[in-house]
Amino acid sequence: MFNTTILDVAIGLIFVYLLLSLMCTAANEIIELLLKKRAIDLERGIRELLVPGSNSGADDVVRSLYNHPLVNSLFGGQYENSRIDNTIKRKLLRTSLPSYIPARNFSLALMDLILPGVAPGGAAGGPSGATGATAPSPAPATPSQVVVNLAGGAPPLVVPPPPAVPNPSLTALRSALLANPLITAQIRQGLIPLLDAAGNDMARVRENIEAWYNASMDRVSSWYKRRAQVTILILGLFVAVTVNVDTITIAKRLSTDRALRDSLVAASDAYAKAHASPTPASSPTAPTKPAAPAVKTDAVAPNPVPAGATISPSPVVAVSPAVAVASPSAPAVVSPSASPPRVAANASTLPEDCVKDANSVRCKLAQDVLKACGAPNSVECKSEKDLQAACQDPESPKCKYLANLQQIQALGLPIGWDSTEDPKRTWPGRNFFQAGGWSDQIYWHALGWILTALALSLGAPFWFDLLNKFIVIRSAVKPHEKSPEEGSKD
Repeated sequence: MFNTTILDVAIGLIFVYLLLSLMCTAANEIIELLLKKRAIDLERGIRELLVPGSNSGADDVVRSLYNHPLVNSLFGGQYENSRIDNTIKRKLLRTSLPSYIPARNFSLALMDLILPGVAPGGAAGGPSGATGATAPSPAPATPSQVVVNLAGGAPPLVVPPPPAVPNPSLTALRSALLANPLITAQIRQGLIPLLDAAGNDMARVRENIEAWYNASMDRVSSWYKRRAQVTILILGLFVAVTVNVDTITIAKRLSTDRALRDSLVAASDAYAKAHASPTPASSPTAPTKPAAPAVKTDAVAPNPVPAGATISPSPVVAVSPAVAVASPSAPAVVSPSASPPRVAANASTLPEDCVKDANSVRCKLAQDVLKACGAPNSVECKSEKDLQAACQDPESPKCKYLANLQQIQALGLPIGWDSTEDPKRTWPGRNFFQAGGWSDQIYWHALGWILTALALSLGAPFWFDLLNKFIVIRSAVKPHEKSPEEGSKD
């Protein structure tokens, strides 16, 4: 049976992994935004769906699809000017293609490419291939049956209803699919069954094409997930070294420092109670609007995590009077019943954001700066100013990254390189072989750093689920510790 000390150490480690995973997730989002890998993956996925084996930038149906107004409105410029055809340019200068194309835009654009409603010169043509594709599907009607009684006791004869009249729009679309020179054999082989399976219903044709597209985007999502896991593993190792997060050192400290252990367990329990479920991993094909990062506050935001995210965070949970836990998917909101925000003694020093909304994220950031900058040259003042500068857009990944970094550093754990007494936590600088240099640091921390990186690669949702399970186990074990069972009497 686990005793509470072992459980508390495990919960503390899991909580640290959760916060660090959120930080690595924010860093991964920054990298994805800089490189626009999602847009590159999306173009590659559409190309393999329509013209497998072709090269990006080729003058084919994929270029026509991206230049169609229903898709071209999602990004600036034309497909041929997007730098997607040059590997170096698209990595260094980034491509301008969109990271997400709605399934309906894709299906309607493809149907119109098969049977254009506008002639190449701009003149009006016949009906578009998307004619009737957004009309609601008619409810299936039960065909009326005419029963004819025959003389002589013969069984009744059921007269079948007349055959359905072919849909002219569907017939025209099918004919254009077979005759259009832009459409490759790959597209024909994929679309003909989708058209035939729809019967006479054009709306069903569109739905079938959307389902075909979404199934292909599941594969694109798997590319992103595999790349994100590798990226987060590398980021986890980088964070473990630069922040000096040694799993073994933290575990030893938690096992001997009851006050630190209790504070982490209390924060973990409050965090778990504030969240009903972990935030789902973000999808590269359907990104949602990122949420504002949590800012240090004494209040607890009661808002639950909305169903359905990205790629993570959650509402704010107080860790201590000066520390809060951030999560990437819910905005930092202050409950009306919570304690009032910290206000400077002199009302004239209040920022403009506090005059408009005293509970806003920017107001709280400004108040934190005022509080920390009593000594203008202090490290705390510089950290708060850096966070305020990064959080001009509270929803940016950089803001979430810095917020989580400050929260990790404020937990009082044996992490960082800021110690002048402990050689294991003193920054070695450029020293390698001298006492306390990098050779000694690697010898002391290598295994702990690797364990931390491997743990972070599992992702924040995994650690949130595990945190909930351990807290449930602890709640079942704790009462026995308070009220030990009496031994049997002789």
